[in-house]
Amino acid sequence: MSLLRRQISTTARRRRIFAPLPAALVVLAAFGCVVGSAPAASAASGPVVRAAAEDEEQAPTLDLTLPDHGLVSGEFTATVTIDYPSDGNPLTADAGDPLPSGRVVLERAVSPLKDADALDDWSGGAATGSTVQLAYVNTEEITSGQTLSVDITADVSDDDDGVYPVVARFEPDTADTTQELTDSAVLTRADDDPAVTVVVPITAPASSRGVLTSDQLDVLTSSGGTLRNQLDAVDGNSAALAVDPAIPAAIRVLGSAAPASATEWLDDLMALPNDRFALQFGDADVATQISAGEEELLAPTSLAPYIAGAGDVDDAGVGGDGSEPDPSPTPSVDPVDMTLDELLDIGDATDDVYWPNPDLVGSQTVEGIDAMDGVPLVPSTRTRAGANGAPVAANAGDALVYDAGLSSDISEAAAVEDSAARSDALEKAVASLWLTSDELDGANLLVALERTGGVLVDEDEDAPATTRPAGAVSDVVTTIADVSKTTLRSLTTSDRHGAKYVSAAGPLRIDMSAALAEYGSPLEEISSVLSDPQLLMGRTRAERLQLLSVAWEAHPDAWRESFDSHLASLGALSEAVGLVPPSDVNLLSSEAPLPVWVRNDLPYPVTVTVFSYPDDVRLSMDTSTEVVAQASSNTRVQLPVEATLGSGDVDIRISLQSPTGVLIGPEESMHVTVRADWERYGIAGLAVLIVGLVVFGTIRTIRRRMKRNAPDEPVPDENPDDAAHEEEEPDGQSR
Repeated sequence: MSLLRRQISTTARRRRIFAPLPAALVVLAAFGCVVGSAPAASAASGPVVRAAAEDEEQAPTLDLTLPDHGLVSGEFTATVTIDYPSDGNPLTADAGDPLPSGRVVLERAVSPLKDADALDDWSGGAATGSTVQLAYVNTEEITSGQTLSVDITADVSDDDDGVYPVVARFEPDTADTTQELTDSAVLTRADDDPAVTVVVPITAPASSRGVLTSDQLDVLTSSGGTLRNQLDAVDGNSAALAVDPAIPAAIRVLGSAAPASATEWLDDLMALPNDRFALQFGDADVATQISAGEEELLAPTSLAPYIAGAGDVDDAGVGGDGSEPDPSPTPSVDPVDMTLDELLDIGDATDDVYWPNPDLVGSQTVEGIDAMDGVPLVPSTRTRAGANGAPVAANAGDALVYDAGLSSDISEAAAVEDSAARSDALEKAVASLWLTSDELDGANLLVALERTGGVLVDEDEDAPATTRPAGAVSDVVTTIADVSKTTLRSLTTSDRHGAKYVSAAGPLRIDMSAALAEYGSPLEEISSVLSDPQLLMGRTRAERLQLLSVAWEAHPDAWRESFDSHLASLGALSEAVGLVPPSDVNLLSSEAPLPVWVRNDLPYPVTVTVFSYPDDVRLSMDTSTEVVAQASSNTRVQLPVEATLGSGDVDIRISLQSPTGVLIGPEESMHVTVRADWERYGIAGLAVLIVGLVVFGTIRTIRRRMKRNAPDEPVPDENPDDAAHEEEEPDGQSR
């Protein structure tokens, strides 16, 4: 008779290496003092097996692996591997210290574990009592650097159903060894599988974008990506799918511009025969919406802003950090021709099933969903019966209840990269399933793989790699689904038993959700200037739903940052169209256009009507002027005015209205100083001046001409005596 203890490791395979034992137990082990017909161990002397205390990495180890994660009904074959590592340096190898020949013995506890609590205690190291030998196999001597793998076949056909701890132990042929190699596992002996349904979420990491971008889809749906791993894990088994419809919608709106990996992923999703139901768009939390007092659960109103040809727009419309992808190819199947329901289609789905945040769901959530004729998925810890960890059947009152403990166990196993450690975790999960089902007298059980989580923080970068290895997700889902015999559809239509639910703490995001809701009316007003208001409303609704995603709950700081950014964008959107404050104007003529500028920060053209009302009869003008303001620009508008009576100061009230009559932006005032008489006086004075100049010039010109045309007058001789003297010269000649 021997005592068996479970050794647990959360990061590696549970192993027992050489550990010192009291001398009495060494003797008992050497002579095979266990229940069964094993031959006595040889008492011949031999080398002492040392554990190399200075370097435990070089100590021999024993590893036990059960088939089908420990779920057996009759004969089975277990695999035991003994590994004697070496440091790789032949100069330091001790040829005198091999692991001697002996045998590997497989034993199980005499009595099965009573319940899941007993399983947890045993996993934590509690003693299991006496054991019985199932089988053994002889082994040869092993030297440093060698690995020995042996199969041990045993038969438990005659054993009672139950969950049994089992142990594999190496017994050397020498009696003077001071070390022992052991490993333990848990074996579930059962003729019938429990009635289990497993739910697997098909969700992407949280994002503040309305839909995933082309680059993000490419990473998430390629080999090793989160979405690819999730889908591969459910291929070929009976798992029920909880699908975020925002994912297929993001692929469809891209049309032929969608990445090839994303298109293939969508085709695979639609071809799977698995039961499924649609989560809220973006996996928006139902509990938060109900707690915030939403009369109806939020849903997308349009995905037109994300369809090729609807315009290149920042995510929030104004002031966004990143821009939506511009799918330049023309889609072969134009998503513009698809209805919203067609874009969101996830395949043949069960309607009205909701999966609220498990940490926030409570009696208020269940009542709210029931009032909508829906069925919520609720963890067992949110029921009064299961608040302390007790198992609860799936058909509980107005909800489908999934076992919180089992769901946590399989979710943790799905994140374990080491296959041996993951196998241990799954052995325990299978055992827990059987024990829980037995405790509930075979009632239906529901388990759910927790959402992947994660956040796409930097929207301009590719999606991060999944935290769940591809093989791990597949192993977990396949293992649980292999024992699953109940479909989701049958659960939703089966008879229910009464259940009461506990109240939940108020979600952190209730007040913030209300803050988002306050922008609903201003956004509706500003969207009325668009030819299709859904270009704005559809985008902001999709972004709001994404910010309500359950995945954000584990990342409050990242959510707060995204929320603040989104709130600022909504504020900018609500003020995206308006009048540029006008400058004062001096009106010096009786008729002139007054310049007004319409500001449009939206990425779409808008149609508005400019209304203007002077507060004085000195000015007369048309009261309305329709304007088409171009996208992302200021558009100049000319308002013709006419001065009718005298001079003075006039204030003109100017406002904008949408085609539906909604006032857009604040009213502005233009101060106009009217000096219309100055124009008359100035013109008259100028005319007089011009006439005077013309007359003066004409007179001057005439006088000059008269003077030029008049005959010349004779010039008198100034020196007559000189002339006479010249006539009296002696020679009688004149000069």
